[in-house]
Order: sequence, then structure tokens, then C-alpha cells
Amino acid sequence: MRERITREDFEKSSRLPTDETIKKMIKEDGFYDIKMRLSVEETKVLDILVDLGYVDRYQDKIHKAYFGYRAIPYILDTYPSGEISLRSNVKEINEIIDLHSDQYQRFYNSGKRLSSQIKDGMHDHIQCFYFGEKFHYETTIYELKDKYFDSVSLEPVKREERIKVFLTEPVVQSQNRRKIKNWKYIKEISLQDFLSDRQKVDELIDNELEWKKSKDGILIHRNYDYNYNLLIAQDQNTPPRRSSGLSYVIRFLGRK
Repeated sequence: MRERITREDFEKSSRLPTDETIKKMIKEDGFYDIKMRLSVEETKVLDILVDLGYVDRYQDKIHKAYFGYRAIPYILDTYPSGEISLRSNVKEINEIIDLHSDQYQRFYNSGKRLSSQIKDGMHDHIQCFYFGEKFHYETTIYELKDKYFDSVSLEPVKREERIKVFLTEPVVQSQNRRKIKNWKYIKEISLQDFLSDRQKVDELIDNELEWKKSKDGILIHRNYDYNYNLLIAQDQNTPPRRSSGLSYVIRFLGRK
């Protein structure tokens, strides 16, 4: 993971690093990248999961993209007096997001299409719209395989210094008007099977998890829940990456 300090950022803020080496690099190159690496323990856990066959590991680009707009959607409404009038609500968004290569390609293509529509006079309620890439970098990606997304949980039992493994079902819940994803335990499976017999784990998923037959899992984005298999159907050649499911597995296995 990286964040970039540009020359403009450095000149505007007094809270950025004052290290002379960093200042020199910003002056000469125009920017300085802050690298945030996984710990040795986290990388070890991920590599174990790769060797066991639950996770894929490969090289890819991460695109630091920006996106923003200003919109004034109008609606018709009535007042207590009986008068019909227009009501509007200004909405502005300015975001920086991290995207994998396939996600960025969708981001760019759809942004370009929407920009063209706005220029042609469509979407009058959108006053301005902008998007693009700040920078990108190569990195190692660890991706949980579809088979195990939302279907397997590793739960540490600290007092006994061991790990329990469960087949799970994702559940969408509401908390303070926000949707969150939780998991319901369906069946406990042997840790030994998880570590030495992935084919048996696959068979248990196929036989015990009825929900897995209709979807690969659930993603929550901007307080909406999506069936992952429906997202894949939009572009079967380049399914979106899922860091959330992998983080869930790492969070538990990494505590051991």
C-alpha cells in the first residue's frame, strides 16, 4: 500500500515529514511515496494460505484514482398551502480510491462514457464531473479464491491456543443505520482437514452450504449489499477483487 506526497502537498502542509532525505526527493522528483508493508507475520500467514490452495498470489498494478462530482437533483413536492414547487439538495463528492487493474479499466471506461453523456446534454442535474489517476504502482496481490469467500471462518481460541474452523453463511445486518456484514456459523470442521485436505473442505462447502449454490458471497459498498455473482455477470472476464473476505481470514489466522 502506498500514499504519495507531492511537491504541492508538501508546500501546503506543515504536518508532513521534515526529514531532509524526503524533502530532497520531493524537490528532485516532485513526489515521495510512503510505503506501508505487511508485517513478516502477516506475509507468512498469507503464504501459508497460498501453499494450502485457499489464496492466489500474483503481481498487479494498484491505481490511485480520483473521482468527484457536484449534482443538484430536483424533485417535485407540495407545501401545506397546496402549492406545488421544486425542491433540490446539493450533493458533492470528492474521493481517492485504490483500484486493481481490472477495476481501474472499468472505472476509466465508465467515467469516459458518463463524461460524454454529460457533454451531450444528458444528466442536467450533474453540474461537474471529474475522474482520473493520480499514480499507480506494482505490488503483490493476495486474493481469496471464490470458493472460500464468505464460506470459511477461522476462529482463534486463545485460552486453548488453538484455532476452530467453521463453514459460514454471510448475513447483512443494520447497525446505526449502516449495513454491516456478519457471519453465521453453519458447521465446525476439523482444523486438520483444513490444513491437509482441501478437497474435503471443498466437498463440505458443496454439500453443507446451500446458499453458496446461488451466490459466491456478499459485498457491501456505500451501504448497499450486493451478491458477488451478480457483479461477476457484468464482466465475466475480469471479476472485481475482494480484499474484505481475505482480511477476514487473515484477521483470525494471524492471531495464532
